[in-house]
Amino acid sequence: MMLWNIGFFIVAIVILVSFHEWGHYLFARLFKVKIITFSVGFGQTIFSWRNKKDTQFVVAVVPLGGFVRMAGSQEKDELDQPIKLNADEVYYDKLPPLKRIIISLAGPLFNFILAYLIYVWVFTHPITQQNLVFDEVLVQSVAYESGLTDGAEIIKVNGRSFNNLRELRLYLYRFAGQSRSVPIEYKQNGELKYTQFNLENLTINPTFGVYLQLGLIQKEENYQASVVTVSEGPAKIAGMLDGDIWYSINDELIDSQSKWILGIQSGGIQNWQVLRDGQLIALELIPTRDESIKDSPYSIGVKVQSSAKTRHHLFKQDFTALESIVYSFGYTLNMIEFNIISIIKLIKGEFAVKNLGGPGTMADASGSAAKSGLLSFLALLGVLSISLGVINLMPIPMLDGGNVLIDSIELIRKKALSESWQLRFRTVGLLIVLSVMALAITNDLFRYL
Repeated sequence: MMLWNIGFFIVAIVILVSFHEWGHYLFARLFKVKIITFSVGFGQTIFSWRNKKDTQFVVAVVPLGGFVRMAGSQEKDELDQPIKLNADEVYYDKLPPLKRIIISLAGPLFNFILAYLIYVWVFTHPITQQNLVFDEVLVQSVAYESGLTDGAEIIKVNGRSFNNLRELRLYLYRFAGQSRSVPIEYKQNGELKYTQFNLENLTINPTFGVYLQLGLIQKEENYQASVVTVSEGPAKIAGMLDGDIWYSINDELIDSQSKWILGIQSGGIQNWQVLRDGQLIALELIPTRDESIKDSPYSIGVKVQSSAKTRHHLFKQDFTALESIVYSFGYTLNMIEFNIISIIKLIKGEFAVKNLGGPGTMADASGSAAKSGLLSFLALLGVLSISLGVINLMPIPMLDGGNVLIDSIELIRKKALSESWQLRFRTVGLLIVLSVMALAITNDLFRYL
């Protein structure tokens, strides 16, 4: 399993990095810049070759990034001589700042183009989606207080229509952390109604999700949650075993994923019933959580698998080629917007840093998506490509956005920043990037070890 995940993680990274760096490379060549090296990966070279322009293309041993090295007027070759240019080539630092900005933006732009092309292809295939009908509205929830009852179907939010649950989720998350209400149009027993959702307490919370926070639940016929593995923790102490089927928590029947999430997250002493070999077994357990982390979720130390006999909320969304071209453009823009909003909320402290994932999380997601099939893996690749593009646009030195910032300052001042100031900027940028990487890797260690 680990080798499978790592293998597809490497495949994903190589594709994303190659496309990103290809953007820089093509626009640099468009502006006649001499390219010394195009590298996918860092460290020891696995193999390399040179083209007619004497650019060395490298595949290196550590596939966690890449770079395009462009010749600068102050650089020296292996013989400590100025790097020679062909007749039609120029040094990168001799370009006007606007052209350097375009080269920097080309990498993220190509990530967005890659994601768009992936989505165009993916959406020409039938995609399983969830509708917007909710079987149960929790009492005293946001939806309940707004007048919705069991069987409500969301039609519009803020005047905007949605094709499926995923689109609606992406849209609603933009309001997380904002003290505001949004107009809702919904159907109840066939009658069109209007109300407002108070989203004051909505957060980007992977445990509860947006719908559970609003009190909206979709159920499936003969739902089962089966224990796959029991690790160290409250469940093992209580006597839960691999293969147990969850039946109830505090006499609340587990008939949807939402029910056991709510049950576990209620904390305290809990009376569970599980089905084991056809018999109901009573267990008492107390979920635990990391008290050192604010609002950390409760856990009982199990991996669970959900199944249902009939998933009546699912439908096949199928587009023609032309429809996919149009739909994918809007979907790509929505995903870019969602990533930007998420980063802003992370900076403002509205999105918990413990949710940041590193290489381990990406490897796990890549392996899981690959097991689900080519479409799932490509869809994940689109998500990662957009994330890579947005992150690189952040105005942090060491990232493309940092280069855009420095070159924009030169464009405005009509004068380049001094080498000392550029060095300070890049040092700060390096510290920020390394700190975020360390935090993401630390989260992975706590998540998987």
